[in-house]
Amino acid sequence: MDIDTVFHLINTTLPKTSNDDPAYDVQTNVIETLYLLEQCAANKIGKIIYTSSGGTIYGNPVELPIREDSPTNPECSYGITKLTVEKYLALFNHLYGLNYAVVRPSNPFGPRQNPNGIQGAISVFLGKVAKGEAIEIWGDGEIVRDYIFIDDLIDGIYRAAVTDTPSKTFNLGSGEGKSLNEIVAEIRTITKTNVVVKYTGKRSFDVPRIVLDIQAAQNQLLWKPVTPFHKAMEATWEFVKMWQESRLK
Repeated sequence: MDIDTVFHLINTTLPKTSNDDPAYDVQTNVIETLYLLEQCAANKIGKIIYTSSGGTIYGNPVELPIREDSPTNPECSYGITKLTVEKYLALFNHLYGLNYAVVRPSNPFGPRQNPNGIQGAISVFLGKVAKGEAIEIWGDGEIVRDYIFIDDLIDGIYRAAVTDTPSKTFNLGSGEGKSLNEIVAEIRTITKTNVVVKYTGKRSFDVPRIVLDIQAAQNQLLWKPVTPFHKAMEATWEFVKMWQESRLK
């Protein structure tokens, strides 16, 4: 099989829904990935790059920013299955010499993310604004997350694929945290819209703060995010506006 590198970015569940049916989560994400790893090992694939999670696998962090060797205490099935696949990658490396790298992205956003979806706060919020609808926020809006622009994330994944490094696992994020309320304030500035926000009950699996330590990627992959947050938001807004206009034609 003439394949040098395999990029595994597929997942069938979301953090929000994964606890509804953990067995389905395991069957469709862990078991199916094991079949993929077996094929990669049997066909002597050069390297597999697995896109894990830079939030759910850590759970409620004991310190910030979160390093790759920080405790992993997932609070949803999504995070457990992501972490399980990481462990199986290490096992297949040990048993069969299958080379791999794990990237743990923070919250990616940017053009072509579905603004009508249920994941990706920035794109979904902008989609609401484009349709003239209120933004809905679970909790008080003070939950803090690390956001990364898609172009920067792609660069990090590529570098993980082509770089031989001592480490196998890398956080890919901005290294900075922003609350949902700060996101809304930025949206108001960019869209020049008096955004209406509706606050609802807090979700049980939402941890208060997640910010990633990205030193390992900076040092070993020679990678860092280069897109200013404001510019990334503007690019996302331009896409969302075009998306909405195309659906109205």
